[in-house]
Amino acid sequence: TLDMVIKDYDKCIELNPTFAYAYFNRAYLKFQNENYIGAIEDYKLAIKIDPLNYFIFVQKASSEVQIEEYDNALTSVDKAISINPYLGSGYVLRGIVLNQLEEYEKAIVDFNKAIELDPTDAEPWLRKAVSQNSLLNPTGALSDCDSAIARDSTSSLGYFIKGNIYADQLDYKDAEENYSKVIELNPNNALA
Repeated sequence: TLDMVIKDYDKCIELNPTFAYAYFNRAYLKFQNENYIGAIEDYKLAIKIDPLNYFIFVQKASSEVQIEEYDNALTSVDKAISINPYLGSGYVLRGIVLNQLEEYEKAIVDFNKAIELDPTDAEPWLRKAVSQNSLLNPTGALSDCDSAIARDSTSSLGYFIKGNIYADQLDYKDAEENYSKVIELNPNNALA
């Protein structure tokens, strides 16, 4: 179980308390165990040892998002991006945090930067669609969904978000068409 592996990392840290990856890996396991506060503490310890490792900051921010510490998550992901400005996933994560803070325009800027860094990745397009819809721009949101689907036509999430946008517009025919596609791609999806 994860708890047994965490105990192994406890021993590793006891033997070598300056090994950042031991804290990082233990934090990841705590995250998997939904012990987000414990994960954050271990990420902080790893950062003290390896303060230029952008990935530790990204993982710390992900843990902070899980417990809705959005301001802390924003600080963590900002640091990750300052270390590695070519980190597309960092811009996606910061956009997610900004969406939670209802700063949709800023989120869109970050999603656009992620798209610029990796135009083949569907996720920033989908996240951007959610931001566009929150700004009451369903045309832009639907266009972003189409861009995401063009990049990954097997993901049911694009069709699900698109269905929600149509439903928000009271266009139930197009909503149903997209929800049907969700079920076709993922028959176990209870939301569609």
